[in-house]
Amino acid sequence: MKIQLTVYLLIIVISAQAGFRERIELLTDKNSYLSGEDIVVTVTTTNAGRQAVEFSKVAYVELTDTNRVHAQLMMVVENATGRGILSIPGNLPTGYYRLRAYTRYMRNEGSEVFANKLIAVVNAATLHHSELGGKAGQLEVSESNVPERALQSTKQWWSGMVRTDKARYGRREKGLVTVEGVPAGVAVYHLSIAADMGLEEIPAVKDTLTLNKPTINPSSYLAEYEGHIITASIKGISPATRAVLLSVPGTTPSLIAGRKTDSGDYEFITRNLKGTIELVTSIDTREDERFTLDFQSPFAPVNLCKLPELKIDSANIPAIVQRYIALQARDVFQPELYSYQKLVHSSSLTPEWTYRLEEYTRFNTIEEVILEFVSNVRFRRINGIRTLAVNREGVEGYTLGNTLVVLDNVPVFNHELLLNYDASLVKQIDVYRGQYVFSGQLYDGIVSFSTYTSDFRGFQLDRSTMINTYKGPQPRVQLKTPDTFSGQLPHNVPDFRTTILMESHSSPEKLQLPFITSDHTGTYFVRIKGLTTDGTEFSETRLIEVN
Repeated sequence: MKIQLTVYLLIIVISAQAGFRERIELLTDKNSYLSGEDIVVTVTTTNAGRQAVEFSKVAYVELTDTNRVHAQLMMVVENATGRGILSIPGNLPTGYYRLRAYTRYMRNEGSEVFANKLIAVVNAATLHHSELGGKAGQLEVSESNVPERALQSTKQWWSGMVRTDKARYGRREKGLVTVEGVPAGVAVYHLSIAADMGLEEIPAVKDTLTLNKPTINPSSYLAEYEGHIITASIKGISPATRAVLLSVPGTTPSLIAGRKTDSGDYEFITRNLKGTIELVTSIDTREDERFTLDFQSPFAPVNLCKLPELKIDSANIPAIVQRYIALQARDVFQPELYSYQKLVHSSSLTPEWTYRLEEYTRFNTIEEVILEFVSNVRFRRINGIRTLAVNREGVEGYTLGNTLVVLDNVPVFNHELLLNYDASLVKQIDVYRGQYVFSGQLYDGIVSFSTYTSDFRGFQLDRSTMINTYKGPQPRVQLKTPDTFSGQLPHNVPDFRTTILMESHSSPEKLQLPFITSDHTGTYFVRIKGLTTDGTEFSETRLIEVN
């Protein structure tokens, strides 16, 4: 007997371990941005002692002002680290904003344990004199903004954990950054090279003031230890014991059973759910019944806070204008700056029999196909309704009407709809013999139909099935370099990247990474920040110039 078990018990046991508290380390590629730019966000999940711990598989990041969310990111976390892209709205006003990051499990302790960071955002299109700290037209650059600060003595330049092969670079010049001498007990470190607008130093997040404390519901949030947990409210279902199934259209049978919570909602633990996809929800019913479903937001409520006021020295205007030009050029010439981790589908299910329809005589309907050559599947008539049955394992005869039938991984409970389906659209039929359990519902065998397009094209779904578009966790991102766009970027195409390197590593071994500067000139920060296995933080910053 093959029984598919859920992992809820495992998650509940792990989440309930006494004394375990999850935390997040939050890092961004820059400290100041323009409205419309992307924030490259890197997170590390840790315990309360800041030791990197592989626990939650999803992290949540939000950009807020004092009481409102302006952008949200749900990102995949693997091996205790994750990296994603949070896009700043193009009309966001100039000011300080708060980034906060957390996991679902951290919500059990309340927002006070969330990671927070202040960033400065400048809306270059609407910047006016009232937002300038200095006198209008005053373009004298203070000592702290002199590019020469990037040029250090040879002794200083070649000491420390991180160094580059030069202090000054030309445009589109190849460079090499070396990481050496990180602590032997390193758990993870992040390395970045990014430009800066020369704004004043960003205040510490402790300067913000939380004005309210959301109510905490202890131990009400399961950890997303296996993957993203989707919560949905479903109306129109009776009786309450009826199984609710979630699936992703595809070729391999893989259903996610909903667990009914004390509040009456359903929770679905997913695996490898990434990006914006179609989800299919099905109710195991043979009746003509309609229901409604509402996916709940996975993000936490916003707590009010007080933020400092951002004043911009007029000496920073040239750098802001250059950055604004770079943003416009990027949108036109380099819309794809990132590559995303590919999703790998896997399944432990192995079919007993496979029928590739191209190898047989073509028939018009699925009913004819099954009658003619699918010898291990037959029709059974129960209460005047035809259902598919699978040859039983170890005994003579066929299953008794509780076979699970899927078309492109979408459950079909009214088998009559499928029997009249156009057989020319079906590529393959897989038959699984044995017993399978989803949310306590026993299915005796599975018959899986796969179409050429894997999207159940031309099939009329029954009323117990709904298709929904869902924005899942963003896959891990990697910054592209000009030579990975489509060969070497032509010199007549502008390249105004302001972040030219973003990497994460966990080895103390010496590392050398190549990078290529862009057409964006000015000061770039070379930053390394990491944690050791005992929770000790280490960091270092260098400066280089691109002219």
